[in-house]
Amino acid sequence: MHSLYAEILDITPLVLNNRYCVSDANQNECETVEPCHLSPLLWEDIKLATARELHNVFKAQSIEIQGTSLYLPAEQLSSAQKRQLWALLSE
Repeated sequence: MHSLYAEILDITPLVLNNRYCVSDANQNECETVEPCHLSPLLWEDIKLATARELHNVFKAQSIEIQGTSLYLPAEQLSSAQKRQLWALLSE
């Protein structure tokens, strides 16, 4: 249902429990993931900074690595987020 109709009818949206969430490497917390387009230079630096094999970068709420995917909050990171990213990559 469209959110406008739900608001007019005063209907709250339902969310599935995590146990019904489809487990897929390309999904993060039952949401469709949006690709994060990094500059080629930053992407090369990230791949050189870690021994892990990374193939994809997606947008997420926090900075994390799952399998061969890197999740970042935005394409442009703050200095605190960059420090967090480099700390994660050096683990």
